[in-house]
Amino acid sequence: MATLHTVNQNLDTHDVLEHCLQVAHSGDGLLLLEEGIYAASVGSFARWHTRARTLNLYVLREDVLLRGMEERINPKYFRFVDYEGFTRLCLEYSKVVSWF
Repeated sequence: MATLHTVNQNLDTHDVLEHCLQVAHSGDGLLLLEEGIYAASVGSFARWHTRARTLNLYVLREDVLLRGMEERINPKYFRFVDYEGFTRLCLEYSKVVSWF
């Protein structure tokens, strides 16, 4: 049973992502949204990517565009999803855990 974890807090000001990574399992999904998308930027991602290499990584496109971050997120590691994609992810995973 894979879980979709959603993180909406900035890595630099909150430790929510750290807690999430401690309990996430291989095959789980991690969706960064709202202020959480900053953790997907090249510099921040370098700090935690080795612990997330077995996770499916997503960012909410609308939040990335709103913050002007589209050039700072590597599509090699993150799949961009819109709100419809977010809904599909919630249905694909057996449960959703929101970290805030």
